[in-house]
Amino acid sequence: MENYDLNIKPEDEKEITIKSIHIYPVRGVPGLEVQESEVIPGGLKWDRIWAIVNADKSCAYDNRNSEIISYLKLAWVEGELNKIKLYLQDDKCFPEV
Repeated sequence: MENYDLNIKPEDEKEITIKSIHIYPVRGVPGLEVQESEVIPGGLKWDRIWAIVNADKSCAYDNRNSEIISYLKLAWVEGELNKIKLYLQDDKCFPEV
């Protein structure tokens, strides 16, 4: 991990533009674009707070060890503050489900 100098002098600051903000509440599942996000000690609020694990909780699934993760999507639950839903992209991915 690189070391960063956090003692930047005001004259050395540079203006940046943020084009988009994405959070990934469930590890390995494509994330959600948000208009704003609160920064908390661990990073962005709601970012990487859940994981899908196997039955004995010894392995967290992601795109490297589970193909199905890439077919999952997230969405905010309409009318429910701070709730998301997890679903399959569409019935074409897994028509038998």
